[in-house]
Amino acid sequence: MSYAVVNVFFGVGIAEFIICIGLLIFLIYHRNNRVIRQCAPLVTIAMLFGVTILALAQIFFSFARTNAWCTINLYMFRICLNIVFMSLLVKNYRIYKIFSNKKATAVSITESRLLFYIGITCLFYIIILTTFICIFGYKAALKQSTSNQFYQYIQCSIPNKTWNSILIIFLELILIIQIFASLILAWLTRKVQTEYRESRRLAAFSTMLFVELIIFVPLFYTLKDSTNSQILRYVITVEFLTVVILSAIFLLFVPIVLAVQSEKPKTE
Repeated sequence: MSYAVVNVFFGVGIAEFIICIGLLIFLIYHRNNRVIRQCAPLVTIAMLFGVTILALAQIFFSFARTNAWCTINLYMFRICLNIVFMSLLVKNYRIYKIFSNKKATAVSITESRLLFYIGITCLFYIIILTTFICIFGYKAALKQSTSNQFYQYIQCSIPNKTWNSILIIFLELILIIQIFASLILAWLTRKVQTEYRESRRLAAFSTMLFVELIIFVPLFYTLKDSTNSQILRYVITVEFLTVVILSAIFLLFVPIVLAVQSEKPKTE
């Protein structure tokens, strides 16, 4: 694999991780601020935590592949993507329930319930992944290219091709359903008053993620096993992570920081 490409994305991953840590510290410190309370602070922090670990996963993607590496990255990558996508979904759900309420009674959606939804889906992911790994195994196997007899590469996968394909399809389908549901909820809440700042940002992030899935998933799984195919798979994966992480940072979290900072003179 090209060391120049790995070094670039390794550096980008470190920068993203440092930024996310800074944002986490800021959100936790200002969690009682009106702007952050309006955005469901615990869910927002959980979402940013998922983004932070995704940045760490991007760094780990630069390491040499071993059986342990494959297993750790599978859990890290899939569970943290679920945290981000489910946080987005429950945030959109919360806005929809509040602003679609046509009754005079107030709607109360506790953060503990939203965190429960995120936690139960993470547990579901852990059970599914652990079951597949325990039954079929998940290894870093040396593969021979079918189109180039001189090209070999290391691939993380379940040895049984059929069950490996079933697991991949299942995992990708869950992501697509989560994003599509977020898009629908974002569309249904498109007329929410402009002073509720987060609704439009969530809609923009939902749209961005959906476009990413449409572009990156087909690219990743239609690549042949010819020379340099694994370099391209690596680039596609870390580019996907980079876009998810940077989109979350600049569409969701930086605006919160700016809003909190802009309110300081009024509260002092």
